[in-house]
Amino acid sequence: MAPLNILIHGAGGIGCTYALILSQPALKGKVNVHVVARSNLQQIRDNGLDYDSVKFGKLQGVKFAGGAPARKLRPSVPPPSCACAPG
Repeated sequence: MAPLNILIHGAGGIGCTYALILSQPALKGKVNVHVVARSNLQQIRDNGLDYDSVKFGKLQGVKFAGGAPARKLRPSVPPPSCACAPG
């Protein structure tokens, strides 16, 4: 089976934590994690991310399958419409 491609929109604290969780060795070959970053994409591409966490310990230079700058992304399909009634 082909690996599952996962896109995380946002390279802040929460997005990067989920990217780290999904990049664990147990999932190697099963998922490809891609991160969308607004302002620090080149830093992430060049150096990876450093983590200092009680749960995950100290990790340096963690890299993901890919990344894209948020301002350059163009949706390939229109966003879903919302069938919710206002307020």
